[in-house]
Amino acid sequence: MNKSGIYKIARNGKVYIGSAVNIKGRWAVHVCLLKANKHHSIKLQRAWNKYGGDGFTFSVIEVVEDVESLVSREQHYIDLHNSAAIGFNVSPTAGSCLGRKLSDESKRKIAEKAIGRKASDETRRKMSIALRRRKGERRPEETRRRIAERAMGRVVSEETRRKMSEAMKGVERHPEHAAKIAAANKARAGIKASDEARQKMSIAAKNRVDRSLRGKDGRFYAFGAEHGVKWSKTDGGD
Repeated sequence: MNKSGIYKIARNGKVYIGSAVNIKGRWAVHVCLLKANKHHSIKLQRAWNKYGGDGFTFSVIEVVEDVESLVSREQHYIDLHNSAAIGFNVSPTAGSCLGRKLSDESKRKIAEKAIGRKASDETRRKMSIALRRRKGERRPEETRRRIAERAMGRVVSEETRRKMSEAMKGVERHPEHAAKIAAANKARAGIKASDEARQKMSIAAKNRVDRSLRGKDGRFYAFGAEHGVKWSKTDGGD
């Protein structure tokens, strides 16, 4: 008979804590996602990618008959093992399980349990280190290429520019970060773009002009050829 409860996935002292209405087969679901490189826990996925399936164990640590208590019991073990800070869980707060929807009462209990909960100094230190490491990671080449392609020809609206400007007001960059930006700008100024890069920039500029119209204030506004409006240097935005 299938049972609900709390389980853990462990390797070399690190654990992932989860809960399931139907524990049977849950490990197979994790393995399937990990093999497809689609697991929601990036920490567990990276460990799997590095070591393969060797050394990972799946075990049930508590059978929970009352389904409404699953989340609170999962939270108990996440806290007990500190599995978000030093384990494979990506969030310090227990979430919903596959095949189960949380009732309003369960959500209320989770919220009440979270109120006033403070991480220890050691936990905060480890979380800070983990965050700095993630920020320092370089995106894969394919990811950066897709981001660049999506950005080409994109017209930023006046409202978006205003929000970006307001968000940056009062933001102080770390001296080291500012120095890196300055060095990158100086290096960029002395680098001659390749023929391919200049061609891409030219295409992007033409796309922006084709989809926008310059107003009297000198800014581009999102109109464009698809709306029957063509722009020329003498239009002046009227």
